[in-house]
Amino acid sequence: MKANINIYSSIAITLLNSLTFFILYKIILLNLGIEQLGLWAIIIGFTSILSQSTAAVNTNIIREVAEADEFSFQSKAARLMMNGLVIYVAFFILLSIIVYVALAILFKENFLNYLTLISLNLFAIFINLLSTVFSSVLDARKLNYIKNLFIGLANILFLTVCFFTIKNYALIGVAIAQIFQAVFLLVCILFFVLRKIKISFNSKEIDKKNILLFFRDSWKLQGISLLVLCYEPITKFFLAKYGLTYVAKYEIANKIIAQLRNIFAVTNQTLLAYFVNKFTEGKIAFLNYYEKISSRNIEWSVISSGILIILSPIISLFFLKELDWYFIIIFLILLFSNLINIISITPYFNFFAQKQYQIPFISHIIIALLNIVFSITLGLLFSGTGVVVAWSVSLLIGSLYIIYQFNKKEQLDYVFINFSKHINLNFLLLLGSLAVLLLLHQFAFSIIYMMCVILIITTIYLFRAYKLFQLND
Repeated sequence: MKANINIYSSIAITLLNSLTFFILYKIILLNLGIEQLGLWAIIIGFTSILSQSTAAVNTNIIREVAEADEFSFQSKAARLMMNGLVIYVAFFILLSIIVYVALAILFKENFLNYLTLISLNLFAIFINLLSTVFSSVLDARKLNYIKNLFIGLANILFLTVCFFTIKNYALIGVAIAQIFQAVFLLVCILFFVLRKIKISFNSKEIDKKNILLFFRDSWKLQGISLLVLCYEPITKFFLAKYGLTYVAKYEIANKIIAQLRNIFAVTNQTLLAYFVNKFTEGKIAFLNYYEKISSRNIEWSVISSGILIILSPIISLFFLKELDWYFIIIFLILLFSNLINIISITPYFNFFAQKQYQIPFISHIIIALLNIVFSITLGLLFSGTGVVVAWSVSLLIGSLYIIYQFNKKEQLDYVFINFSKHINLNFLLLLGSLAVLLLLHQFAFSIIYMMCVILIITTIYLFRAYKLFQLND
């Protein structure tokens, strides 16, 4: 019962986060213009690596606390969180220097003009990192719905402050709203953790030996976190060469698709503690639970991806007030690669649940290296579109590698199932695409759009025609 509450609350808060982003982007577009949105996308893309790069610490705390019994929970949670705080501060200082240097290289003579904005954004990220340490205990104790409630309230506060500050302070006003949001979330989570879970903190809980052991035992896990430097920031770095407008359009398309992916990622992270428990019960129980979650991921990912394909022209009209060729093409490109990535999320998190980090580590290396190489080569050949294709192909290859390796390790295979009952779904997708075509006035674009819809329907048949995971006899 608690698992379902956590899952549904995680999905709800991810949808609310999506709505928050979309409202924010619309506010920026209406008040400041598309180039300012591109500027904001670059800064937030680089500064967000601080929160992404410390995901390893958060995952480690969740797993260790989830494995603790009721008697050792209090002391273990306090020790892990204090150690986590020390590690977070160390990484924040190191990566902040990297962010400042990277943005100085990118912005060149304009860097000093954006220094205040970058610093305020980093300060908000730092406060959010503190919240992440304490909220990891809530995740481990399967109290995700409490954290999600606080996040929802913080999002409402963010939009409220942003609405009143953006007109007078431009992007600085958005950064100020972020700080209000971060402080509110930290206070709420800290208050709940200290009052309800009753954990006391003091300097004695800081264990240098355990911190060194953490780096020794999970250097691959931390390496995974650091490799995100070659993802979003690198893509935006190369896109910025072709103008802030390119970056803004990519940001809108990628953010919409990322929110879809986040629904599945948050759901699987919510279930991380449950996967750990199932793994301790034995391989059969673990794989049965894994197959159930995987099948559900595949089902909803192909449906939601098909719906987004149909809505892509409408999304362009909403944000850009026109049917923008470049925007819709990169939206479809990103959507396809993320469909495969979503399917790889469940095996990805199960490697974490089993403390097997080598395969995810290799996958991230593959994605990072390919993204850099392809962005340089394809960018030279096809400008901004080539950079987006580079990221999509890199993500696709890395995701397929995860799926293949997990199936190989667990001796899983593909089994044919009856898919005739899904004809209605595909018919509705085709009918919906035809309805959207009536809104289009460019014949060439209509043909390409229709081909993309046929491609996604074919993909749906492929993935619905096969049950992805089945134990070999």
